[in-house]
Amino acid sequence: ENLTMAPKRTTTADSQSSKKKRKTKKKGRAPTSFLDSTSLLQVVDFPSQQALAEHDTIRSDVVSDVVKEVFLDRFVKEIIKPFAPDRNSNSQFVMRNGKLQKTKENHAGKKTETQSIWNQRIRIGTNQCLRILDAAMNGSADPKPLICVCARDVYPPTMLTQVPIVTKKMNIPLVILGGKASTELGKAIGLRKAAIVIILESSDTGESHGAIDSFCSYARTLVDS
Repeated sequence: ENLTMAPKRTTTADSQSSKKKRKTKKKGRAPTSFLDSTSLLQVVDFPSQQALAEHDTIRSDVVSDVVKEVFLDRFVKEIIKPFAPDRNSNSQFVMRNGKLQKTKENHAGKKTETQSIWNQRIRIGTNQCLRILDAAMNGSADPKPLICVCARDVYPPTMLTQVPIVTKKMNIPLVILGGKASTELGKAIGLRKAAIVIILESSDTGESHGAIDSFCSYARTLVDS
């Protein structure tokens, strides 16, 4: 004797309940940028609602794509190429015309000088830069930040939440680059990605330091305009 099972019928109420189980609603909304302070309140509760009520809203504008292209071009020509350390600088030999040649003493000395300036004035990455900004807030930063450059596409966005607030309070120019700036900024420096770069002040008045100060003056015009 063959027994056949009748197909199980699902009622409208059962189908609706199963859809509700699959589709979970999230309260609030996830932040898409570290500039989105309203949604960040739901994530890190910083700044507090009271702080937002007592102070003016901090608005940090993102530079246009054209300005970003010019900025990165000048950053590479005026900062990276003259001062960034060469990965082969510790070697006594360099490749010239397909042959290994011993480096000259004056060439090595020049490299050491430019690397010293780089180490003195440039900070890259969240760990180094946030320590500098924290010291600036506490009044213990020496040297002080001259400009701050951030990529807007930082992930997670809560990583740089405090940057617009600290730079606004300390009157530090903040240049925010849109698009895929973290990749573009990292490529300019020679890294896979870079979320933030800070250039520090210097009391030296040499030609090299003057070139860096000139670039910082240009960057300030992007914020003041």
